[in-house]
Amino acid sequence: MRIRNPGVMLILAFCVLAAGAVAQHKGGEDETGPYEVVPNWPQPPSMDGWTWGSVAAVWAESPDRVWVFQRGELEVLKDPVGSGGLPKRVATGAKPRWQNCLVVLDRSGKIVESWRQHDDKFVRPHRIVISPYDPQKHVWLVDDGAHQVFKFTHDGAVTVERLLAELVLCGTVNKVVDQLLALRERSGEFGEIVYAGMDWVDPKLAKRSMELMAEEVMPRVNQAIGAQPAKSLREAASR
Repeated sequence: MRIRNPGVMLILAFCVLAAGAVAQHKGGEDETGPYEVVPNWPQPPSMDGWTWGSVAAVWAESPDRVWVFQRGELEVLKDPVGSGGLPKRVATGAKPRWQNCLVVLDRSGKIVESWRQHDDKFVRPHRIVISPYDPQKHVWLVDDGAHQVFKFTHDGAVTVERLLAELVLCGTVNKVVDQLLALRERSGEFGEIVYAGMDWVDPKLAKRSMELMAEEVMPRVNQAIGAQPAKSLREAASR
């Protein structure tokens, strides 16, 4: 049978898809669902006057391993409820204390893991995913403020991707300056940077990289931290 009006085909296809979406009763995009709220779950992340902040993502790996990715903690308000029963504070608009960004809860809502060693890497947590098909259960974290996707082992240890992302400084002059200043902020003051490299493929390009490091990157870094220029870098680049 030939259908001459293609618009009919589009309408029929849409109706079929819509019917399939209505048929689901649990999970999927039905966020309210037939679920019951558990009182006092989860337990507060801290006991010193701070509570949960803006929670960006939750990943239920199992009943005793529920991952929470939040944008820091917020100070507990004495009277959090305003007129009409609405909260007085918007979580995304308040100033957080930047800790416990990634935690794991058990079924009672108690924190069983906190990856506080990685708090300084996050700018604005966005999403967390653990593939059920990955036998090693790598933890993927999306930070839309830092424009980065982090890949961690299940216990938060170092991966090759993390080493490349954090220990290799490369890019434009401005980017390398920002990376060096960020490294100094995280690690504390360091007295000297040693630039060592060997490039058998393109020695001229390697030399040019050293020149940019000595003539443009380090002067900006030294100006930012109020230090004296590093003569050794200029001497190395001129060889």
